[in-house]
Amino acid sequence: MLTCEEAKRSGNECMSVGDYVEALQHYTRAISLSPKDAALYSNRSFAFLKLNQPARALVDAEDALRRRPNWAKGYFRKAEALRAAGLHAEAVGLYARGSDLDPSDDHLREQCEASRLRATAQARVEWLWVAVGAALGLALLAVLAAAPDINSPGVNGPGMSSPGGARRR
Repeated sequence: MLTCEEAKRSGNECMSVGDYVEALQHYTRAISLSPKDAALYSNRSFAFLKLNQPARALVDAEDALRRRPNWAKGYFRKAEALRAAGLHAEAVGLYARGSDLDPSDDHLREQCEASRLRATAQARVEWLWVAVGAALGLALLAVLAAAPDINSPGVNGPGMSSPGGARRR
């Protein structure tokens, strides 16, 4: 039977060789043995990120922060999960909070700045789509306004030529 530290160490070894599924199993075992250890949730959050499961990574990052509310790495993990989910604007504040808690962490500060840039770019793209949608809507309205009313007299009505040129009776 593995101890919590042995399970954590095995999880870390699996992460280092890219075996993220196995790492999840070890971290889950470690959590079952030490459910108050924030670092275990943080590690499992990272494994979920590596498996492209940002929602599950977010849950574990939040669990880590509940256990250690002023832990820079917990904010980093939560921000990373949000970034992976494409929620860049939401991630910015979490990177900044983590950076405030640990100003010596250059990587965290760099991620904070990169997240600001991603959030700005994402906002521009979203506004571009809004503008494209509005332009298409206006163009469609203009086409509809210029089209003849097919229910009005004189538009293929009685005694008028059909598109083929023959008179209808």
